[in-house]
Amino acid sequence: HLLSELIDILIKNFDTYEIILVDDNSDDNSWQNIKSICKVNKFIKAVKLRKNVGQHNAIVAGLKYAEGKNIITMDDDGQNSPSFIIKLVEEINKGFDVVYANYKIKKHNFFRKFGSYINNIVASFLFKKPLKIILTSFRCFNSEIKHEILKCKSSSIYLDGIIFSITKNISSIEVE
Repeated sequence: HLLSELIDILIKNFDTYEIILVDDNSDDNSWQNIKSICKVNKFIKAVKLRKNVGQHNAIVAGLKYAEGKNIITMDDDGQNSPSFIIKLVEEINKGFDVVYANYKIKKHNFFRKFGSYINNIVASFLFKKPLKIILTSFRCFNSEIKHEILKCKSSSIYLDGIIFSITKNISSIEVE
């Protein structure tokens, strides 16, 4: 469902686009589904990782294949509506290097919300990040930032830390 909605948004709103799906060594039939999807849609690229490396490392693996001017990262669990990609791109086209999608209302349990709150404070302290910018995996950044991220050769990646070490030209938009 998410992929269908994503493809629909991209076709209707952008001249060029690509989708990169990363299978972080899932133990279900995700890879078979991804291969089937790629056969039908030539603008979809697929990456299969040999072992589970975690979200940030998996994103970096996908970035190696990204060719676009702007890159959107998002989870596959449906919490990010592809319709907000348009707003992310509009905001980055104003001249920002990175744009984060901040949720109006977080529908997580108390412990997850509390953990996010603590992470925001720690990240603000460590990376001189403005408190108003909330770190989420639904973000857009330009290809220059992508190239800088790919220079990092650590085996343990904290993508947002890398981003804030590269640029302070960051904005956010509100999404549902």
